[in-house]
Amino acid sequence: MNSKYPIRVKEIFSYFHEPEYVARFARVYWRGLLAFSAVLIILFSVYGIRQVLLLSEIANTMPGETSAASPFDREKLKTALQGFEARDVRYEALKTRPPNITDPSR
Repeated sequence: MNSKYPIRVKEIFSYFHEPEYVARFARVYWRGLLAFSAVLIILFSVYGIRQVLLLSEIANTMPGETSAASPFDREKLKTALQGFEARDVRYEALKTRPPNITDPSR
């Protein structure tokens, strides 16, 4: 890393009370933060890519993909339709003759 001022960490900390060394410390601190951020970004990117690849491998090896769909069962369909018809009849009866419910607050 080429810079205008050479970086001597021991010298920076020993003369910390002088403004030119504080500026050097700020430059070192900023570069350190940038380097740390770059390392974190790279690590998180590698981790994310690894997780995506792992999930795609898991999705490709799911056991249920090759099984055939269950056959159509007419009896289950008739039972479900009868249940819906019974609910419809009950709804219409309640709509014409609503139940007499007293108000609990009175």
